Amino acid sequence: MVRRQFSNCINSAWLTRPTASRIGAESVAAGGAGEVAIEAPRILVDDGAHVEAATTGRVLQGSDVREGDAGGVALRGREVTIDRGGVVSADTRGGAAVSGDAGDVRIEAVDLRVLGGGRVEAATRSSGDGGRVVVRAARVLVSGGGAILADAEGAGRAGDVDVQASESVLVSGRGPAGAASAIASRNASPQPGGAIAVAAPSVRLEHGGEIAASSSGAGDAGAIVVRARDALTMQGGRITTSAPNANGGDVTILAGRLVALRRSEIAADVGDGRGGSILIDPLFVIVDGSRIVARAGAGQGGSIRIAGTLILASADSLISASAGGAGLDGSVRLESPDVDLSGALADLPEDYLVAAELLRARCAAERGARGSFVAAPAAASPDALLPAPGPAESEAPPTRAVRRPRAARPAPAALVVASAPDGALEGTWVRCGES
Repeated sequence: MVRRQFSNCINSAWLTRPTASRIGAESVAAGGAGEVAIEAPRILVDDGAHVEAATTGRVLQGSDVREGDAGGVALRGREVTIDRGGVVSADTRGGAAVSGDAGDVRIEAVDLRVLGGGRVEAATRSSGDGGRVVVRAARVLVSGGGAILADAEGAGRAGDVDVQASESVLVSGRGPAGAASAIASRNASPQPGGAIAVAAPSVRLEHGGEIAASSSGAGDAGAIVVRARDALTMQGGRITTSAPNANGGDVTILAGRLVALRRSEIAADVGDGRGGSILIDPLFVIVDGSRIVARAGAGQGGSIRIAGTLILASADSLISASAGGAGLDGSVRLESPDVDLSGALADLPEDYLVAAELLRARCAAERGARGSFVAAPAAASPDALLPAPGPAESEAPPTRAVRRPRAARPAPAALVVASAPDGALEGTWVRCGES
């Protein structure tokens, strides 16, 4: 007996718990599940609602267990929002007896927002392999404990996460329970973990947001590749791979201009296995109160290579590749161009310069006449000049104006503008050679 659910194509844009808690395609036997496709200008998966494609195993006759592959999930719209525990997923279930593979989750949007504990997930909870998560958008926001992830909890291999944005990717903050907003790959199987690829002109990780690949089983952690055409900026963010019982994943960060870390961390951690390597290659690197570390317990420490035209690290930052007592330390290479300043230096002259000879002579000395200093309001013209207050009348306002024929008036030498309290004089005209 074979039961198969065929593809669902939905044009509605709103999916919340009051209207529909679950839309899906499921395979429960040897047949594969169909695909769930939703296309609308605005798509909202909210308040615990699910959009999913799954495969599960059922005992049909005795111990005969049949299974099929899961279908995929595709969302396409101008605005796609997964909020308040909403889930978009493709997964396999049923434990080791089920070998059907999960389908892919694909989202195409101008704005993708994964908020409030919402999840976009491809997972395997059986011996089948997990599917991929593929995101193509202009702007991607993951916030409030939301997650885009690939998860392997059974014996199968985790899928990959591929997020590409034409403008920006922002991962920020934590959820109410403290869960970090994340683009992640989690692996508890003996198979290798899924890889993470994030690409955009601007990639930002803020206030606890992270990109993380981890392995809690015998399988290696997945690798992370971040490509920022302009800049990767991290303000309290993390990029990490970790594997307590296996080999660590590599971290590769490529940026066209800048990688800036402020109170942030880039790390590759392992226990007994081989540490992952970290490569950072932009033009400029700023490490401010942050850590770039490749750590190992009893295993081989990973390597760190930072290449850039300029590398700036504060005194409270750490760049280290280390191992525990039974392990072997890794290596750190900082590659920036060597600057030979000796060819740009010139010998100083032996004779001192006399400052008095370089000073400009006073106006009166140049013209052989006694100079005068007069002041006028900022809006006044040289036709209505006021004499500057003398020492004895510094508190009194000027009493008369001095007018001179226009033809006899030389051009002002300079205008010095300064601020003054209300009612005081602002602006000073300076003339040379007049009595």
